[in-house]
Amino acid sequence: MVPSRPRPRAMADNKLTPKYELLVDGSAADPALLESILSIRVEQHLELADSIEVRLSNESLEWTEGDMLKEGVSLTVKLGHEETELTTVANAEVVRRDCDFPERGPSVVTVVAYDREHRLKRGIYNRVFTETKVSDVVSQMASDAGLTADVEDTQIQHPFIFQCAQSNLAFIREQAMLHGFVVDVDRENSKISFKPADAGQGAVTTLKWGDNLLALSYRSSTDESVNKVVVRGWDLVAKKAVEASADKGKVNFALDAKDLGSELAKKVYGEREVLYVDVPVTSAAEAQAHADARINALAMRYCQGEASCQGTPEIDAGSVVAIEGCGERVSGSYFVFRTLHHLEPASGYTTHFDFLRAAERLEPQPQQLPPQLPIEQGPAPTVTKKKKWKGPAVVPAITPNPVHLVSGGQADPADGD
Repeated sequence: MVPSRPRPRAMADNKLTPKYELLVDGSAADPALLESILSIRVEQHLELADSIEVRLSNESLEWTEGDMLKEGVSLTVKLGHEETELTTVANAEVVRRDCDFPERGPSVVTVVAYDREHRLKRGIYNRVFTETKVSDVVSQMASDAGLTADVEDTQIQHPFIFQCAQSNLAFIREQAMLHGFVVDVDRENSKISFKPADAGQGAVTTLKWGDNLLALSYRSSTDESVNKVVVRGWDLVAKKAVEASADKGKVNFALDAKDLGSELAKKVYGEREVLYVDVPVTSAAEAQAHADARINALAMRYCQGEASCQGTPEIDAGSVVAIEGCGERVSGSYFVFRTLHHLEPASGYTTHFDFLRAAERLEPQPQQLPPQLPIEQGPAPTVTKKKKWKGPAVVPAITPNPVHLVSGGQADPADGD
């Protein structure tokens, strides 16, 4: 029996009144600036620099001609509601202004600011670091960009670390991928972290469909599920091959789910193993770190989705959110890797976020086929032999008497009796 489709749920009548505060170089924004604000967008992403976008009505061209929001100015955005306290969601430096002059209507200026992570991509370098650790190199690069480093010790001492035609940001992100780390600048725009994501953290908020959860799209796919990752390399000193592997025991982000997507795929399609030889590794410890990072990155692709809710400033990239009211399979905890806080003073404040999870809360049940009815055996059909066809009988041809016509269409009397 196919279950009935659930009816759309009406949102509970608990809409909060949005409230915000904008600081320019640490001071309250000018009233004229606040009156011109059309919208504020704060985007937080684990693979990109956090950004602030402020759209301004530019009827008198004061935001294109003036220097109040010139490059390098610091912007701080605090969001919340009248019923709650304001929370700082971003602090960034102005790097760009977009000016639009439409065919109809007033001009609009969009001021874009990035956190200090953008300083790490200014410059391309070719250099070699000797007898050091990756974590030490990252700490030095963060210091050069004016950031405090919150770095986890990578422990492996390398004779050589190469930075080949890369910006510091590209180098740091490449090393984060190989070690299974996350790169993120805090909301105060003063400290950069280079360490594994916290898989054991609790949910910052709980969202319920039909209440404060506006919409959710969920997808689970075993198309890229892998049961085992193998990394191979060559030890130049010992002159021998090095190899390390990682399986389901190394996956961290099952959260409150129980069945890994890779294990569900294994039951149907069999075990899948992937070999990586694209990154040079010179020790077993280095190969193991890379294998652990790869298996987690692949596992997190099993469950993905996006959701939107009433403005919730506590939701940040790298946090965990709990979902309720969407059934046993979809409900549960998810890791957030991208967040967008969108505020329009004239309409309201909403939060949109993308999430991941490596496991399934409810294992799919085997398909139940309807029972087959017995087929009654009737008497065998009678087969009648047909006579062999010998072809039609021969009919003698009849040749009519010829008729000769003469002029005028009359028959020639000589031809008849």
